[in-house]
Amino acid sequence: MDESAYIGFEVERHDWRPVWDLCRQIQEQFKGYKGFASKEEHQAAWDRFQMLRQKASRLADVEKANFAAQSETYRVDIVSEARACYWSASADFFVGSVLGETTVEEMKELQVRLKEAGQKLSRNKARMTREHKEECFGAIQDARESHDRFWEKYKDYKDQRRQEYEAKQAEFESKRAQWIERTNANIRRNQEKLSNAEDALNRVRNRISELEDKLYETNSEKWQGIFSEWLEEARSKERDIEESIERIEGWIREDEDKLSGS
Repeated sequence: MDESAYIGFEVERHDWRPVWDLCRQIQEQFKGYKGFASKEEHQAAWDRFQMLRQKASRLADVEKANFAAQSETYRVDIVSEARACYWSASADFFVGSVLGETTVEEMKELQVRLKEAGQKLSRNKARMTREHKEECFGAIQDARESHDRFWEKYKDYKDQRRQEYEAKQAEFESKRAQWIERTNANIRRNQEKLSNAEDALNRVRNRISELEDKLYETNSEKWQGIFSEWLEEARSKERDIEESIERIEGWIREDEDKLSGS
C-alpha cells in the first residue's frame, strides 16, 4: 500500500499520565477543602471536575483506538510486504521445476523491496504500537535471514561450478599435454624414419651412379644385361624411397601444423 493512503489518518500518541496525575491531585484537594461558599458550589465544582475527567478519558480512549487502527494498517502493509520478500528453499525445490527457481536478479529485486519495507517501518514507528513494531521487525528479520540462506546456497553453487570447471580444465590440460607428447613423439619417430630414408636414398643413388658407370665402361653384352637389370631395380627402389620420403614429410608437416594450431 502506498503511504499516501495514510494521509488524514495519522494519529500521534500522547502521554496522558500527567493528566491522570493532575486529576488525582485535584481529587485529593477536594477532600476536606473548605474554600467553597456553599455545599451547592462545592458540588458544582465537583461535577465539573468529573465531567472534564470523563471527557479526557473518552478522548484518551478514542485516541488509543485510532492509534491502534492506524498501527494495524501499517502492520498489515509492512508484514505482508516482508513475507512477500521471503525466500523459501523448499518452495524453490517443489515449484522450481514448473515455475523456475528464484534467479539472482529476482533476489536482488526482493532485497530492494525488503529494504523499502524496513524504511517504511523506520519512518512510521512513532505511529505504531510496540507489539506491531516488534512483529514487523521480526517479519523483516526473517526475510533477511532467508535472503542470507539464498546467497549462501548461491555461493555453494558457484563454488561447486568453479570446482567442476577447474576439474574439467585440469583434465583437459592433462589430456592436451598427453596429446602433445604423443604428437611430438610421433614427429620424432617420423624424423628418424625420414633420416633413415634419406640415407637409404643416398645409398641407392650412389648405387645407381656406380651401375651407370659400369654399364658405360663394359663391352660385354652379358654384363650390359646384368647391369641394366640391376640399374632398373635400383631406379625403381629410388622412386619408392622418394615416395616414402614424401609421405613421411607430409606426416611431419601435418603433426607440426596440429601443434602450432593447438
